[in-house]
Amino acid sequence: MQDCENVPVVSYRLWGLTARLPEKHLSKDKTYALLNEDGKPLQRKWIDGDGKPQKVCNISVAYRRMAGRLRLKHSLDQLKKTSVDLLFNHKQYKPLHALFLGHAPRSVAERFARLPGAPVQKSTGFPAARGA
Repeated sequence: MQDCENVPVVSYRLWGLTARLPEKHLSKDKTYALLNEDGKPLQRKWIDGDGKPQKVCNISVAYRRMAGRLRLKHSLDQLKKTSVDLLFNHKQYKPLHALFLGHAPRSVAERFARLPGAPVQKSTGFPAARGA
């Protein structure tokens, strides 16, 4: 990412359990928040010595192992599609479907909108007007 230009930096508030798990497993790496047990990124892509693209995704491998043990017939992609469909078709959680897919909010309204029933955050207020 360091060699890319105009990469946005985002910061989102997480729910309690969602915040506690990364804190427990947060790496000290300056680039990646979560690493595998070998200290490498959870997903890696590279070109091998023969010029062929290679890819390792620890998340999909772990899901396939778990699915095999539990005799699940659905892929991780099918689970993701079903989950986003449920979010999109739910009155309260529809605004979260894009975030679930990893899409950043596109507008100021999307970034700062509050879901129905969510607690209202205290405002920091507006800067004082000049001459006031």
